Amino acid sequence: MQITDTPALIGLVRARADLLGLRREDIDLLAELADGHAGKLLAPVPSSGLGLKLVWGLVESVGIKLVAIEDPDAMARIRQFIGTRDEKQVRKVNMRSAARIKKKARLERLFGDPRYFNKLARKGGIACAKSLTPQQRRMAASRAANARWKRVREQRRRARNAPTHTPQTDLQESKP
Repeated sequence: MQITDTPALIGLVRARADLLGLRREDIDLLAELADGHAGKLLAPVPSSGLGLKLVWGLVESVGIKLVAIEDPDAMARIRQFIGTRDEKQVRKVNMRSAARIKKKARLERLFGDPRYFNKLARKGGIACAKSLTPQQRRMAASRAANARWKRVREQRRRARNAPTHTPQTDLQESKP
């Protein structure tokens, strides 16, 4: 069976579930969906949208897997674009920063405005400072200042060690 759009995929999952005699509640359990969600997704006129995360759970819950094959018609349409990507302009992904961005986006979805976290952090910092002795506060401030100045010292050291002369070959070529 060829799947070309979301309704066709939902129809396939619905037909497979009916063939196997699976109740919608069982699909909820197998696909780790909220109670009643499979019924909304697999209804003849779905009352809920099918997100990408739900696809994999639904497909797996009815015991099938999706197989990707090359479509000759689609390849004919995209042939003019193949090989046009400039690798120099591709952003290299640092997995730690990608995970951090993903976590930040998830938190923003959960809690809304990111300024909420700034307020929360400020309250936590004030509460923490109140619980410290004056000597502990001085030590924390000293560590923070050292961390800030460490970056400045590192930049200055790199600037001092950077080569300031031009290579000899460049000088010879520039003389008339």
